[in-house]
Amino acid sequence: MKTKCGCFYSPLRIHTSVLHNLKKTNCELKNKFLKILKRTLITVGILFALAFITNEIVYRMSIPDKFESANWSGKWNSSEYKLVGGKVLTSISTPIIENSEFKSPTLLYYNIWSLYKPGQIKVVEMNGTFGRENFGGIAN
Repeated sequence: MKTKCGCFYSPLRIHTSVLHNLKKTNCELKNKFLKILKRTLITVGILFALAFITNEIVYRMSIPDKFESANWSGKWNSSEYKLVGGKVLTSISTPIIENSEFKSPTLLYYNIWSLYKPGQIKVVEMNGTFGRENFGGIAN
């Protein structure tokens, strides 16, 4: 037979009430565990969402005026440290000439969960070269 909570109990007449109470207790523990697990997962999800929203707000508020007109943005991650990364913002002069070197001031933003300088910015000079593969051509 089944109880209200869906657990089965023995049809034996010996100690049926005791057995039913044990099964009921197991069902209550199972339901309580599932309720705690559900609340924990919802809380963790909300915390992750808040962290990403907060990171975006801090990033947008920390952009200096000279980078407001930047024409290139992206993300960066440290190759040595797993939890160090962030966003990149720079102005690359146009027109871009193939295989010519360029320099541009670049803003590095560290994510708020970075182990190094969380939520801070650093302005660096970026040097680079655009090759044929950057223009949609075929690399030799």
